[in-house]
Amino acid sequence: MASDHLPDAKFTVGVKQIETEDGTLVFEVTASSDLNSYREVQRHGIGGYGGCGAVLTVDGVHQLVVAFRQRVVDALATKLAMHQAFSQLS
Repeated sequence: MASDHLPDAKFTVGVKQIETEDGTLVFEVTASSDLNSYREVQRHGIGGYGGCGAVLTVDGVHQLVVAFRQRVVDALATKLAMHQAFSQLS
């Protein structure tokens, strides 16, 4: 994957699905970069199955996971860009 925050970096993203007892889908998203050993790990939840009148569709869940993946990559890219900037000041 790529990020506009650090265009030269290449990111690897892993997603693991975790089901909770209350029916909430939780996705643990891990991103790493080819630039260094830093990793970003975030958990994102999607409400209970059919909770609050919402119906989860496979397409809807897929779109959310795609957004979660990009969000985690952008968070890591921002941190790496800041690290690079501060390193250049030293």
